[in-house]
Amino acid sequence: MPIVQIILAIALVLAVILALSFIAKAQRAAKRVSEDGKVIRFVLTNNQSGLIRLDREHRIVEIDDVACELLDQSRDALLKRSLFAFIGREQLPALGDRNAAVATTNLTLTNGNRHIPCQVIYQVILDQYQQPDGSYLLLKSLAEQLDQGTYLRQAAAVFAHAAEGIVILNGNGRVELVNPAFTTITGFTKDEVIGRTPQFFRYGHIWAELLATGHWQGEIVNTRKSGESYPQWLSLSAVYGADGTAQSYIGLFSDVSRLKKSEDELKHMAHYDALTDLPNRTLLSIQLNMALERAARRSNKLAVFGVDLDGFKTVNDSLGHPAGDLLLQKIAARLRMTLRSEDVVARMGGDEFAMIIENPPSAVHIGHLAEKLIAAVDKPVDLQGSKAHVTASVGIAIYPQDGHDATSLLKAADTAMYASKQAGKNTYRYHDEEMARAADQRMALEQGLRQAQELHQLELCYLPQLDIQSGRVLGVEALVRWHHPELGTIDAVEFATVAEETGLIVSVGEWALRAACGQIQAWTREGLFSGSVSVKVAGLQIERNDFYASVNRALEETGVEPGRLVIEVNEHTLLRNTAHVLAELDRLRNLGVGIVIDDFSIGHASLAYLKNLRVRGIKIHQRFVLGLPADKNNAAITRAIIAMGHSLGFDLIAEGIETKEQEIFLEEEGCAQAQGRLYSKPIPRGEFESWLQARLTAVADARNALADASNGARQP
Repeated sequence: MPIVQIILAIALVLAVILALSFIAKAQRAAKRVSEDGKVIRFVLTNNQSGLIRLDREHRIVEIDDVACELLDQSRDALLKRSLFAFIGREQLPALGDRNAAVATTNLTLTNGNRHIPCQVIYQVILDQYQQPDGSYLLLKSLAEQLDQGTYLRQAAAVFAHAAEGIVILNGNGRVELVNPAFTTITGFTKDEVIGRTPQFFRYGHIWAELLATGHWQGEIVNTRKSGESYPQWLSLSAVYGADGTAQSYIGLFSDVSRLKKSEDELKHMAHYDALTDLPNRTLLSIQLNMALERAARRSNKLAVFGVDLDGFKTVNDSLGHPAGDLLLQKIAARLRMTLRSEDVVARMGGDEFAMIIENPPSAVHIGHLAEKLIAAVDKPVDLQGSKAHVTASVGIAIYPQDGHDATSLLKAADTAMYASKQAGKNTYRYHDEEMARAADQRMALEQGLRQAQELHQLELCYLPQLDIQSGRVLGVEALVRWHHPELGTIDAVEFATVAEETGLIVSVGEWALRAACGQIQAWTREGLFSGSVSVKVAGLQIERNDFYASVNRALEETGVEPGRLVIEVNEHTLLRNTAHVLAELDRLRNLGVGIVIDDFSIGHASLAYLKNLRVRGIKIHQRFVLGLPADKNNAAITRAIIAMGHSLGFDLIAEGIETKEQEIFLEEEGCAQAQGRLYSKPIPRGEFESWLQARLTAVADARNALADASNGARQP
């Protein structure tokens, strides 16, 4: 074999051997790299660091799970993407520099709106020609470290600037550290308390509970350095070590002096009247229940007084609310001075007061005390230059005969007080069974009246008003009747007082106005009656600011001409709030509504306002008509009213005509109109229509008879 061929064969064998050797070494190296990679990735994963390998164009060619989670994207979404989609080039200027050593830097990864602070360690990869062939990046989030740093700074700021005192104790309960608020609240400096046991541990139960449960919270009384005691809200908690033993204790406390003061003020506001500083209804009820417990335990008597001021509303309306408030304050002081120190006086609201008299010496003492209270109130009161005078109506209830609980005794005293008002005011009355029955009836009336409108139990009846000379029906007065399911038909005079005292008179009065206007419209439409309809109006209705509007609304809704409606106003209403009432009535008069003064008398007050009041007429009270013509005094008064009415140009209507003699006297004296049982009692709509038809027929027959007689007399 030629030498050349031998050499070539040897070279080929060596090449194969070298190739096989190289492949074996490469396989061993790859296996070692793979095993090393697993170890590296295990370390990186447990160190919460992410690994990214980039190609020479800085595109991601390999990325682990930690890095994917850090960038909040999947591996497929990140592969082949440029690293600079997440990091600004200026943050890694040396990336890709073959001369760059392993470098570490802090930078911010950006992924949409997320900004992630990171620490980055990077190394450039060189190829066999020592040229950059990519790079490795090791990323670790710094967010948790920054959060911890922020948390520590915030905690330090809270400790330094908290308004609450903070004290840190060692495991033995001695002071290790206090914050500035501790000194502000207690007055003790840090150096004065470190190493000492806090004052609050003088309460033995605090330390015992803290050791047992690891926590205590509550209110204590502590002492400042100055010696001043103050209320403190304290919270203590144990801090446990790894072995489960308490290593230290943290106390947080605040000075609650202002809070306690505010609580006391709120309690005072809840239980005392703001105007008079007397106990209010709530506190009186509490005190009365306690007094009743004592009285029952000791078998003592107990008296409850109910006091209402007579004439207070007049003072309040005439002099104004500030004057009324001052009056209540001065009367409250007088009542307080009249009682014993152990007795209780409370303001129940408005001008009502109540008193508790425990263990009165005798029944005579109770009566004398009531007289003293009435005398104390009955003195003039100076209201900053103005003099005012009110009186007191007093009701008395006695435990146990008038009740065994607070509610029944207060109700009994109120019933007795109402009886003293009925008796003429400025006096006192004891509660009795007859009063209780009357009060129950009154309550039943009030409750029934609240439902009467909804249940359609109210009805208007009509009292005819006639021209005395001709007998012609000029108008009617509309009167409310209540058809009670148990008590039968009740006249307005029987429930008017209850309606006024409860304010129900306003809604009942508005109903009467609407019903009267509706009836006028119906009679007009049917051609049955063309006269006027009068409606009595209570003072409370006019004193409300919307009275004119309510009348005008009733007229507009029914289409009634204002001249067909007449408003009757009691003269006491005019005297009670003259300016406002006159203004409202004047607006109605300008609208065309007739105004008539009901129950007119000739007192000085009546004459004083009458000259300023433009009304259609006045009604002569039936008490003056009673006994005419035999009663000389009534006859003189009636003549005076008629003469005055003529001089002022008023129509005159006499009320309560029952006899022909009364009618003749009134006609002779110049009173042209009258109403009363001589003509008709108040009757329902249907009866009135029948009565009216019969009246018209009788008048026509009388006229025809008179004409026939006159014609017969002229015949020869």
